[in-house]
Amino acid sequence: MNKTPINSEEFIDILKNYDIGAFISCKYNPAAVENTVYLLKTSKGKYTFKIFESSSDFDIEYEVKFMEYLRKKGVPTQQVISDKKGKLFSKFKKKNYVILKYVEGSHPNKLTPGLIKEYAENISNFHKISLNYKVSKDKFWRKNKKLDHEFGIEKSTPEELFGFPLLKEYKEVIKEMEKEVDRSKLRTCVIHGDIGTSNTLVKNKKFAAFIDWTDCHKDYLVQDLAIFVPINKFFFKHFFSNYGIKLNFEEKKAFYYFKKIRKLSDIGFIENFKRKNPDLEKRFNQVIKDIINSYNDSKKLSLKDYLSIINKNS
Repeated sequence: MNKTPINSEEFIDILKNYDIGAFISCKYNPAAVENTVYLLKTSKGKYTFKIFESSSDFDIEYEVKFMEYLRKKGVPTQQVISDKKGKLFSKFKKKNYVILKYVEGSHPNKLTPGLIKEYAENISNFHKISLNYKVSKDKFWRKNKKLDHEFGIEKSTPEELFGFPLLKEYKEVIKEMEKEVDRSKLRTCVIHGDIGTSNTLVKNKKFAAFIDWTDCHKDYLVQDLAIFVPINKFFFKHFFSNYGIKLNFEEKKAFYYFKKIRKLSDIGFIENFKRKNPDLEKRFNQVIKDIINSYNDSKKLSLKDYLSIINKNS
């Protein structure tokens, strides 16, 4: 992915359009994979400066408006800083950027029972608010009103990777899910789309913020849970006892299949991203192999056994 360089003089020029103080320093964040991110320090505080490398105006407006809606409703997330004209995002070198209020915190290395409780309560609160959020057009579905993202297969999905029959597994899981899950019973809302420890912050053993809403979109509510919650008794017990939304039977079944589909879609996504960034091939080959191993392990747990676990611990 080509990153967008920006120097001190350019930051000084950009800050003339904002009321967030004078430029002090900037630091590039190499951990950001898809976009260009800097930690920006001014005379009034610290900010995240994010350049979108490929997102459209529609997608960014969708994201920042949703973030501000959630923040004003009390969901802990970064404030989107508007410029002197009230705009939430602007252009730099023909690319969109946003300035976000920096949130102190770190990515947790381990989720203790106390932290799992914190995550459950905050995700639940966010979902309850999002269930009442109305969008006229969704960034992923504006060309097709039928919400079938999790029930479809991307055309770019490779047939096989490292001896793993990716396309065949995709087709089999989706076929079984179509048979087992009544999708009309699955609640929808705008979800985060990539909740995990890398996209959340904690401070002093407390949940501090959701970050990086690039993947937010309308989807099945349970998809957010399938992305974040691992299938094990310990996590189920501490998470679902504090998650204030009771899943119905169809959502519980969908969770089982969505977890599998997420792993398969991650494999395809990373492979496509790797092809565009050959310098990262070695790193991402190992990631793909790790996900394949994780997926094969998940196949050992039947739907019946999984339902027994979640019903006893939720």
